Amino acid sequence: MQNYTVLDIYQKIIQYLMYKIGIALMAVFAVMVIPAQGFSGNGNPTYYGMGTIVLNDSFGNEVFSQILHNRVVDSGESFIVASTFQNATGSVADTNRIGAICVTEAVAFTPTEIDSATTFDSGTTIGTGNECKEDTVVSETTSGLAVIGPLTFAVANLDVAGEIITGIGVCQATSANDNDFGTCASNGVLFAEVDTTDVTLNTGETVQITYTFDITSSGT
Repeated sequence: MQNYTVLDIYQKIIQYLMYKIGIALMAVFAVMVIPAQGFSGNGNPTYYGMGTIVLNDSFGNEVFSQILHNRVVDSGESFIVASTFQNATGSVADTNRIGAICVTEAVAFTPTEIDSATTFDSGTTIGTGNECKEDTVVSETTSGLAVIGPLTFAVANLDVAGEIITGIGVCQATSANDNDFGTCASNGVLFAEVDTTDVTLNTGETVQITYTFDITSSGT
């Protein structure tokens, strides 16, 4: 019969604990590497869009950038469903699909689920400027990714230098394929909103804004 010293016993205990801890850590690691993208906490798919805003100074140098998730509003969700499924109405013309980004100067801009194009426009103070810019050819992939922009906004899209952009709306395009147009409500559908950090636009400065909508599956 083999005799064990106290040191031998301690070493055996340590080896046993390390073995058990190792299994536990492997289990944790396995949970960590399971892909979670594309699913919410209740197991339902979670698709999203992102707004990117980049401020350039009068020399064209980037001085600020930000990427934020959006809120797809009720009218945007309805637009997706109506444009995808047969519903006894004519399909949406390509020139009237989602393809524009509009800026707002609304104070304390806060996107909500029930916002409409009229709601979005009513909060801004832009009067003479064209708050919206259209991307006539939205970049799309067969896997479910759409990118509007980057679209460049200048002081001309506001009223005067020194005004503050507080957020963006993603809106329906125009049948006239205008590069710049007055309001989101002029075409009818607000798809999504993004509450960005406030950006003051001065003479010579520009803001580049990109909107990305992603419904790709988590397996691609």
